[in-house]
Amino acid sequence: MDLLHLGYNNFIPKNKILLILDVGSQQARIIVSEAKMSGKLVRLSGGQKTRAIILTTDGLVLRVALTPGTLRKRIEGRGDED
Repeated sequence: MDLLHLGYNNFIPKNKILLILDVGSQQARIIVSEAKMSGKLVRLSGGQKTRAIILTTDGLVLRVALTPGTLRKRIEGRGDED
């Protein structure tokens, strides 16, 4: 299983990632709001500022402290690991 490190000792299988959004977009704010109401929001930012939102194939919405660019590099295996 190919895992993606999300920081703070959190990992997700790469094949579960559906979409990565910048937290500043209007669409991301709507998705987070809806996920919060439905109980599908998971905060994985370790108390840090959320910089990206990950939508999973399971319908979960993950808030992470990494930028979308950093996540992309990690998915592509180009390093930038902590």
